[in-house]
Amino acid sequence: MARSHSTADNLPPESPELSGFRGPHVAVDIALLTVVPENTTRDFRIGFLLHKRQDGLARGQWALPGRMVRERERLNEAVEVALNEKCGISGINPVQLYVFDEPTRDARGWVMSVGYLAVERNELVAKVISENQNLNLGYISPGVTFRIELPNNQDDLPFEQIAIVERAVRVLRREYEKKPDPYRFLGRTFTLYQLRKLHEAIAKGELDKDAFRRKMEPQLIATDSFSSGSVGKPAQLFKRRSRSSQ
Repeated sequence: MARSHSTADNLPPESPELSGFRGPHVAVDIALLTVVPENTTRDFRIGFLLHKRQDGLARGQWALPGRMVRERERLNEAVEVALNEKCGISGINPVQLYVFDEPTRDARGWVMSVGYLAVERNELVAKVISENQNLNLGYISPGVTFRIELPNNQDDLPFEQIAIVERAVRVLRREYEKKPDPYRFLGRTFTLYQLRKLHEAIAKGELDKDAFRRKMEPQLIATDSFSSGSVGKPAQLFKRRSRSSQ
């Protein structure tokens, strides 16, 4: 049975013992990552969803979607509301990353942020951006040093949110070290070349072709179909091997 939301009728009274502690405010911030195909090449880039702040500190700046947690509100509820109200996204299940508790991260006061990671295919992200002028993408710059690229030449994310993006990308890269496209950015079938280019975009650079093939092929099933691209000869299509068949 699903657990019901808290209501004013069943909340326990607050103990006077807590009145002596001035706790921090709590926010949730969501790093929603995607992988975007480049227009002129067969490469990919890691992107992350941004929302233009409409009020308060950093108004008019691009930032990660998020919100302050309301009184007696669960964290997951705050995440769900933030994604729905600011991005028009529902039905996904972000995972909690880390609590970012640097006392000076927010100029308004003592605000801890609980960072979340969500991963979505580019088709969904592109759709919500096309429907909302207050949404856009930032990108992870290629190379070993972690850097981001923001719309309108914005220099940085407010509230030190770059730390949330960096940790989210670190988790994504770890997932892609051993498994073939676990978040299914490529869809059901793909060529080994497409798979390698995707993994290179998520990793920090070029991957050895032969070593990558040896690592991934045991986790793939070759299909009877071939790519129909206009560049080069058709390449065989593969699909992921299900856990039950391993």
